[in-house]
Amino acid sequence: MTLKFAWPQFREAWQLQLEVLRLDGSPSEATVDNERRRIRLDAVADWTEVELEATASTTERCPTTIGELAAHVLVSCSGTNLRLPVPLDQQDQTRFNGIIVIPRALVVGTIDIRLEVVGVSELSRLVGQSEPWTLVVDSSQVPPAPGVPPFRTIWINFNDSSAPAAAREAPTSHALMDLTTPEPILLLNSGVDGLHSLLSSKSPKLERRRHRDSIAAGIARYAASTLFRAAAGEVSATDDEAPAPPADRLGRQLCEAISAEMLRVSSVDELYDELARQTRMTAIDRAYLWTDIDSAIDRLTNHSKVIAGICTEVLHV
Repeated sequence: MTLKFAWPQFREAWQLQLEVLRLDGSPSEATVDNERRRIRLDAVADWTEVELEATASTTERCPTTIGELAAHVLVSCSGTNLRLPVPLDQQDQTRFNGIIVIPRALVVGTIDIRLEVVGVSELSRLVGQSEPWTLVVDSSQVPPAPGVPPFRTIWINFNDSSAPAAAREAPTSHALMDLTTPEPILLLNSGVDGLHSLLSSKSPKLERRRHRDSIAAGIARYAASTLFRAAAGEVSATDDEAPAPPADRLGRQLCEAISAEMLRVSSVDELYDELARQTRMTAIDRAYLWTDIDSAIDRLTNHSKVIAGICTEVLHV
């Protein structure tokens, strides 16, 4: 567990702007999506090095107790375990800029790029951050659009001979996450009378809406929990090496999202450390870890929030 101290810090996120300066020394027309903070290089073949210009700024006044500031851009690639801090030059107390050089040989999939602002004194400490940018290197690793599930969903009668074996073995289940395929698929049982109609309702009323919301939240929680447990099973490490993250993008993204909701850890790397050493934990420590994980999944999928809202609605019915 990491102790968190209430250092003076910036309340609002810093603004980080990225522009592609050069690709292998030549001007580039890479696609830059400022709204989604995404740069796509997956359509560019055989490049070896990209240069980005980073400009960081804030309109918030620097708290006087922070003192001197320094800033760097942290370039992270979970697929290669890359964590590259790139120092920025300070223009004044609210502005930094610099050049980021990323070799193609060091990255795969997608790259996370974010600003970290540090208060420099006897003890350097993190006092500000930006929202992350995503640099897409491989087209297969493009993040899904906001609000779209990061996996396929298929309706099928679990009793059908064409249904996957796992579904046929659980014919009364209403949902099943199939992990036997190259990409995970959420199977929903069309053989359950009324389930498709209920979950597909666009503007249901009263009890129908409550039932739809409750079932949908439960399915979301089940899907996230199943995918996380599969990802956790891939995390392992030897005594002298840092834990390797899950191999697939979805597993890494889910671990990052869950670690942000947990109380025991403050980063996804700490979550990987906890998962890698859980076989050496006591039974009570392992129980605390998975209780924290399950609670984080619950918050991430809004399951308890939906149930609490329904209970409030029907309290005096």
